[in-house]
Amino acid sequence: MQTVDVGELAVSAYRTVAYEETARRNAGEESFRDGDFVFVHDPQPAAILSFADKANAKRVWRWYLDTSQPQPETWDYVAKFVDGAGRPDRRLPRRFPRDGKERTIMTTRRWHGGQLRWNTESQAWSILAPGRQDRPHVSGRAGCPFCPGPGEDTPPETWRLPDGDGWLVRTVPNRYALSDRHEIVIESPRHDWDLSTATVAEAAAVLSAWQTRHRELRAGAAQIAVFRNHGPAAGISLAHPHSQIAGLPVLSESARRNLEVTREHHARTGRRLAEDLLAVELSTGSRIVSADEEIVAFSPFSGTANYEVWFVPRTPAADFAAAPRSTVDALARALRTVLAALRGELSDPAYNLVVHTAPTGYEDAPFAAWSVRLAPRLEIAAGLELATGIPVVTVAPETAAARLRARIAPSLVS
Repeated sequence: MQTVDVGELAVSAYRTVAYEETARRNAGEESFRDGDFVFVHDPQPAAILSFADKANAKRVWRWYLDTSQPQPETWDYVAKFVDGAGRPDRRLPRRFPRDGKERTIMTTRRWHGGQLRWNTESQAWSILAPGRQDRPHVSGRAGCPFCPGPGEDTPPETWRLPDGDGWLVRTVPNRYALSDRHEIVIESPRHDWDLSTATVAEAAAVLSAWQTRHRELRAGAAQIAVFRNHGPAAGISLAHPHSQIAGLPVLSESARRNLEVTREHHARTGRRLAEDLLAVELSTGSRIVSADEEIVAFSPFSGTANYEVWFVPRTPAADFAAAPRSTVDALARALRTVLAALRGELSDPAYNLVVHTAPTGYEDAPFAAWSVRLAPRLEIAAGLELATGIPVVTVAPETAAARLRARIAPSLVS
């Protein structure tokens, strides 16, 4: 019989098809059909009974589940093949100590010099990375490891976009990485370069670097995080303009939740949720910051930060890394336009710029949609936010959008 390791099975279209096809072939084996009962050992063959003529035969289930590295997405997928006792609940891993009192296991997973820790209360991962404390903090050109010249000090580059004898954009491994697939995108040789003052071609070059390295790093990763921090309040330690790309071995809780919500919406309506949200924003109009034939930038109706802006393609697609050149150029134009307006309105505030895109294996999902989201760091989360997880926004998105529009030349807003 052929085997497929369910423990390494990411819940993605092509892998689940391969797993189920293997189970279907194994169910047709003559040695399987001739038995009077079925003995299922471990989760790997769980799907066989769904395809076998002996589906009603007596069976014995003997499973050894490694709970040291929980994979809720894989368990949710495999659980549908387990019948008889109904759909099992996803339970916390537990063991009984000598005193007989049940206690929850504190689950850890060693990972790239630190640990992934599973929060049994929130059902989400956190990262323990003590090595990040050693990051250098440099604001000026003196001592900057990213500036070309005698002081340049980076690991060997992984990719570059040439510019004559020099380079326009280059990528290097992150010395203080959060994963074994964590790179720095050095966005310009110039220490004083910025997205808000860049040319469209320069901004597009950075976005193209994000796409290229995204495609390269996602092999073996559950999801890719692409982000840009600007200003100390946003988390930068080096002032030289740069962004980061990191491949994570697990799905974040927000990514899992987004998959659930968007998949349910698509199953119910036949449309992407992003498509319907954009239609509402275009119809309302009061939260639109800028728009052209490719990209719409708007302040979300229910955001998480003052002056938050989402950049959304008019034609929704799951995979940012596969966006065509025309869309990338339009996004570059929209980013520099809105960032320049934000800089003028709020005197160059700190911000985080994040790419939201489909996790690995969902690049062709008909319900997923990528976007780029800008979150200025103007206030610190206080007691209510920490107690409830509910963000407090003090500037109405309609007001923020109107102020940003006023900063943009009328010819750039349609």
